[in-house]
Amino acid sequence: MNIRYFFRFAKIFLYRIHIEYEAKISKSFETGINNFFVFIKTSAPFCLKFS
Repeated sequence: MNIRYFFRFAKIFLYRIHIEYEAKISKSFETGINNFFVFIKTSAPFCLKFS
């Protein structure tokens, strides 16, 4: 097996892993931000009551 082909294959493989990983991270990041805003909305009246 030629080393050049091996590196090309590794690059494609890592690129695909990177894309899937990035998609997962951005998805979890979005849900995290949404949960944060929900938390602020639900806790804001509670905080205002005691301020």
